[in-house]
Amino acid sequence: MEMIKLLFGVSFFLITSCVAGQQKIYSETEILTICNQEKRAAIAPITNVTIETGNKGSNFAVEMVLSDQFIKGKNPEGVFTECMSRMLSLNQLKGRNNGRIDPSEKL
Repeated sequence: MEMIKLLFGVSFFLITSCVAGQQKIYSETEILTICNQEKRAAIAPITNVTIETGNKGSNFAVEMVLSDQFIKGKNPEGVFTECMSRMLSLNQLKGRNNGRIDPSEKL
């Protein structure tokens, strides 16, 4: 029984080690999309309203997402610039210098 636990533990460690090493490198478009979403979340809460009808009746749901940048009152342009710097640095750490985007560029 102890041998099975040990084997399972070693297998789990090896599998997670292999998966953890595969990090995504983001394209310029993905970086811009992510950073624009963070900027949008810093401007105002994001709300979703859902109305569903079906055999069991109607459902109504409201979802409101408050980002930490919005709660802290951070400047949306600053959030965008910080995001661009962070994402470009991550790409550089992952082995790709994606320097075609200027982190201070305003869209």
